[in-house]
Amino acid sequence: MSQESTFSFTDKHLSLINDKITATVAVVSPKNVPHVTPVGVVENNGKLYFSTEMGRIKTNHLLKNNNIAINIIHPKGFPYITVEGTGSIKTNENFENFHEILLKMAKKNSTNQEEIDKMMEFLLGSEKRILIEITPKRVYPKEDN
Repeated sequence: MSQESTFSFTDKHLSLINDKITATVAVVSPKNVPHVTPVGVVENNGKLYFSTEMGRIKTNHLLKNNNIAINIIHPKGFPYITVEGTGSIKTNENFENFHEILLKMAKKNSTNQEEIDKMMEFLLGSEKRILIEITPKRVYPKEDN
């Protein structure tokens, strides 16, 4: 019987997650070879999301092994958080909040409505567009004292 994550990010975590910082996501291939790639990330109800497309290396690896880690590091080096958990694929067809999460991503990158509209057009223009939902299991915070 699986349980939903009851993890809550702290205000300091959310401040870092909501900043315009590129995160780094790591997945593992079926041959146990790590694959690390930069992504933009947003938080919604205690879970993290990033956008990608079906057929990408990270997506193919996740289909075979759903363990995932994401690192969000402030440009100065501190604070940072590492989130370990499981990843699942969400599509427009199987995820009610698909548009809401993509809009949150677009608004994170711009406050200009024209730019947001262009980004949404780009994100929704691909039939392969998916979201990866990360359910946190462990979070390792590193914050200034």
